[in-house]
Amino acid sequence: MPELIKDILALIVTPAVLVALGAYMLRQFFEQALKRDIESYKANLSKENDLAKARLETELKAQLFEHQSRFSHLSQKQAEVIGETFSLLVDAEEALKVIAEEEVYSEGYNEAVERVKAFTTFSCKNEIYFSDPIIEGVKNIRKAFFGSVNRMNIGKQAGGEWELECMQKALEIAFIEIPKLKAELRGLFRTYISASRPGDA
Repeated sequence: MPELIKDILALIVTPAVLVALGAYMLRQFFEQALKRDIESYKANLSKENDLAKARLETELKAQLFEHQSRFSHLSQKQAEVIGETFSLLVDAEEALKVIAEEEVYSEGYNEAVERVKAFTTFSCKNEIYFSDPIIEGVKNIRKAFFGSVNRMNIGKQAGGEWELECMQKALEIAFIEIPKLKAELRGLFRTYISASRPGDA
């Protein structure tokens, strides 16, 4: 009987041990395979992450460069417009000083009209580059000066003698507004110049 039990046990235990051993080996094989797959997945994920970071960094740098280029071009354009406006304002101021010293308005008067007209026309065409106080100052000069010019022309046609008084009033307004405008333009110009210098960001 003990032989029979040994045989039965051998028949039962041997396959069970083989199955357990096989299951253990299979489990070990799958664990190692999964560990390799996980490591491979982590490595791929890390590579993709690094590539995505590099791509994003490159895109951001490109956008930053484009923005800086546009800003630089815009600042340059603004500085040019402000410089030209200032130059036209000084020309107009000089012409107005000439007619302010004259008793009779002749050639100096016509030149002053043209210079003030050039200044106000250029300023109005480019007012998008200016602050509200500058725009307001330009409008005040244009209104005062050309309002007086129109009244003078009407007075001349009617044979009136109040043309000198009209022009003096216009000149008073212009000589009050011009220094303010020059100061505003200087400040605005300096702002754009300092913003466009490298390292001032």
